[in-house]
Amino acid sequence: MGNSHVWFFKLLTNICYAIGFLVGFAAGHELLIDIYPDYGIFIFLAWFFFMLELFYVIPFYPAFMHGDWTYTYISIPAFLIGIIISNTFVKKMH
Repeated sequence: MGNSHVWFFKLLTNICYAIGFLVGFAAGHELLIDIYPDYGIFIFLAWFFFMLELFYVIPFYPAFMHGDWTYTYISIPAFLIGIIISNTFVKKMH
């Protein structure tokens, strides 16, 4: 594989991961607003570090609590597509 293919697959994988992370972050913000409607900087920072640990699970919160599955329908397939692209690329390299 050429160098341009390596760059393309890495970029595509990272875009998928970024989409999943940003959607998880948005779902987490909905969780934060539900728990602490008038949060300050300390609560925001604590929530941010919590999000870094669980950003792939947080989109299920709006799905189960509010019936809004939009975050889940976007983030989980984005992560799965990113993983599939990455694994396929690694197999083709070897």
